[in-house]
Amino acid sequence: MPRTCVSVITRMIESLNVTHVFGISGGPIVPLVVEFDQSKLKTVLAKHEQGAVMMADGYARVSGKIGVTFATSGPGATNSVTAMMTAHADSSPILLMTGQVSQKVFGKGSLQEGSGALRTPDIVGMFKSITNYSAMLPGSELTRQYMKMALRHALCGRKGTVHLCLPADVLKGVAEDDTDDTFEQEIGERWLPDAEKLQTAARLLRQARRPVILAGHGINLSRAWQPLQDLAEALGGNDIEGKGHVSRTAPLSLGVFGMAVSQIADDTLLGPEPDVLFVVGSSLGEWQTSGWNPALRKGRTFIHLDIDPTELGKSYIPDVALVGDTSLALSNLTELVGAGKAEPKWPARINTVRSARTLQGDAPVLKPQTVAASLSEMAEDSTILFVDIGNCISWSADFFQAAPGTYHVGIGMGTMGHAVAAAIGGKLAAPDKTVVALVGDGAFLMTGTEVHTAVEYGIAVIWIILNNSGHGMVYNGETLIFSQFETRVDFAEFARSLGARGKTVRTLDEFETAFLDARQANCPYVIDAHVDLEEVPTILLRRVGMLKKYFSADDAQTS
Repeated sequence: MPRTCVSVITRMIESLNVTHVFGISGGPIVPLVVEFDQSKLKTVLAKHEQGAVMMADGYARVSGKIGVTFATSGPGATNSVTAMMTAHADSSPILLMTGQVSQKVFGKGSLQEGSGALRTPDIVGMFKSITNYSAMLPGSELTRQYMKMALRHALCGRKGTVHLCLPADVLKGVAEDDTDDTFEQEIGERWLPDAEKLQTAARLLRQARRPVILAGHGINLSRAWQPLQDLAEALGGNDIEGKGHVSRTAPLSLGVFGMAVSQIADDTLLGPEPDVLFVVGSSLGEWQTSGWNPALRKGRTFIHLDIDPTELGKSYIPDVALVGDTSLALSNLTELVGAGKAEPKWPARINTVRSARTLQGDAPVLKPQTVAASLSEMAEDSTILFVDIGNCISWSADFFQAAPGTYHVGIGMGTMGHAVAAAIGGKLAAPDKTVVALVGDGAFLMTGTEVHTAVEYGIAVIWIILNNSGHGMVYNGETLIFSQFETRVDFAEFARSLGARGKTVRTLDEFETAFLDARQANCPYVIDAHVDLEEVPTILLRRVGMLKKYFSADDAQTS
């Protein structure tokens, strides 16, 4: 029997075992939303299209599946741009479907038209630079073909965002007569890097005197946490983790390298001892390299593995470049190196974890690092933490001990407010786990109304707000503008006004009591932690130094 366009789209999404879709309905996209509501998919209506995409992003990060989101025409589509840009920078697989006016009225001044005709915005073109694929569905009979094309670009090779623009007349049409609406068999096989290069890399790693692994976000994307641990143990070397890549208690882990640095990672990786550096799944951008520090490359053999060949040699030229799936490559390298735990090749180095009580000391104002350390002490290994952009990245990197696959931050584009909404999607992907969002007050103000979305659907996320009454990173840096709020926002009261639980805390004891209460309550819960604005994290010192080095007026005049 002939199938409608919306039916085919829905069945194909269901075939990928997706459980939830996120968006805001309206105008041309309504027929698709109605079909979703009549299917096995559960629709979550957000407060803003940016929040909807961020929820889909969080769902994708935690589940490993594609995140699906929808928006209406015009501003519905443009409101999605920032969140799509954020997901694209971190290679999160997201399918965004936006509505469009009927093709027969293109160029006639229809409300919210985005066809690119005459003076209307080109919505498809707008998304091209921030997606792996962006296209308008030209006819309902081509629904399967365009859906498969979009899903291939989202899920094959380097994953990422895709966008389909759906005109109203096409969306209401009939697709071709075909009952095959699955996509699973279309995804294709993962591939190993070149065999000879793998042999070379294995030999160099096996013979290394002081090998170090620098693991990036690609570990999370390929869910290669165990293969990474196996290779590090087989080498008897050290692993500089990208947060949440190895066990919280792994003796080989030296913490986070880059802007949000642990001192032992900094001393090890930039020191003279490493003779082989193996970079896995990292773009080696500004953030991951402390502003492209030349010491990272100097004096050692450099091996770089990534699924995207364009990342290899972008910042540092590797001696051995490996292109392929991270999980498969790491497992293969472990076999070539020789499985089993090797004798340690490094002297014992302990990345000391300081307790919350020690960090707070006798300070009269609650410290943000105290909050992060206390959260780490109280969290189970299964707790999933979403961290927002700002000083809280440094506090969590230094003081929160994350288990593999449990730490998420939208670092690729540095979009504030991401964790607030993404945590909602993450909770829906892992309903049996505690999901926490650690955010600054400035970031929470950008997307905090999505707490009401969690309330409406009973999604038990815990938001911890490091409330220092201002944009802490900007204030501490004194490089842009003075950015302290004149009036401190009462986020606990704000949360209660949205139907969530809210608690203000000013001491460590109050924070610990509130967090335990939030976990027990199993409902949307906002903890408003009043913390010291004057505490300066490592991340800020690194960032300010990098800005002076690369973007100062003197450099601009002499370059």
